[in-house]
Formats: sequence, C-alpha cells, structure tokens
Amino acid sequence: MAIITEECYYAESLQLIPGYSKENKPSFEAGNFFSIKERGNWHECTPEDAEEILGIHKDALHVKILNVSISRIYEELDQYMDNKAYYQFWFPHGCRVFWDDPSSNWCVSFSHRIKSN
Repeated sequence: MAIITEECYYAESLQLIPGYSKENKPSFEAGNFFSIKERGNWHECTPEDAEEILGIHKDALHVKILNVSISRIYEELDQYMDNKAYYQFWFPHGCRVFWDDPSSNWCVSFSHRIKSN
C-alpha cells in the first residue's frame, strides 16, 4: 500500500486562473484543482498570483492510492475519506480503479480540499 500526495490549488472558478482559456485548458479533467510546476503548466499562474487572487486557495491535495489488490484499494479509500478535515472530493476517473504502469499497482486518484482549524 502506498498513498502519494501532492499539494495543489483549488480555484472557485477556472476563469480566475491566469492563462486559463477554453482552448488552453488541460486535456485531463481535473475539476477546479491545479498544480503549479516549474515547467509544463497549462496556465500562467504563479505561486505569487495564487496568493493574491481571491478565490484561489492553497488548501488542496492530489492523491494516488496504490495497492496490488483492487479490493484493498477501496478499503484504503474508505479509511482515507474518514478524515473529517477532508472535503470537496474530485474523482477525475469517476472513482474508477486503473492500472498504474510505473508502480505496477492498481490505483485510484483524486483531489480534495483540507479544512483549516
């Protein structure tokens, strides 16, 4: 079992993200969650932009749960989602389990926000 997380941003509207356009949106369905990487972004948002723009929040995670057993993935997902601080889940694959070639494991991936105290 492995749970891999990556901090990301949540935008109340994709139109708030600098560089967003319907023609320039990501090829995958990420909901309103997005990452800011050094290279390869589908947008022009910088960490500084994200801090200044009301409606963009740095309170989210991209999550991958990996396991050799499909049935165990759903058990792990259930345990993970029991955390009351996690909310507004987005499953880009409809909570579908898929094979992750790099890890040679079954995988479910999603994003969610985290409530602050």
